Amino acid sequence: MAVQPSTAPTSTNSPIMATNGDTGGFYDDLSAHHVEPLWTAMKAMVTPQPSPKAQVALWKYEELRPLLLQAGRVVTSEKAERRVLMLTNPALSRYIFTSLLCSLHLVKKTGMIEERNLQPANH
Repeated sequence: MAVQPSTAPTSTNSPIMATNGDTGGFYDDLSAHHVEPLWTAMKAMVTPQPSPKAQVALWKYEELRPLLLQAGRVVTSEKAERRVLMLTNPALSRYIFTSLLCSLHLVKKTGMIEERNLQPANH
């Protein structure tokens, strides 16, 4: 399959045609397409030693289940279409890790709160 040239607008000093070292409007063109060059962030992203920001955390369903059920009782569907409790890492805001969101969802069916009976994968 042949690669087609980009039809996206580029600056007058097109970085696609620029010679090595001549960036022209290259970085502006990247920004206009919502992409960033990895080489400008690589040192911060790939460090010689790990530098995790998240803390070790544990969420126990038996402790969270009563809160989830209470959300179904005290928060009306007018206030929140979905009663969802997000699992958050104490060191991060709104995420378990910097690239993962996890939550518990309360599913109501015809006025009754139903729980899904999850079976182990090897069951």
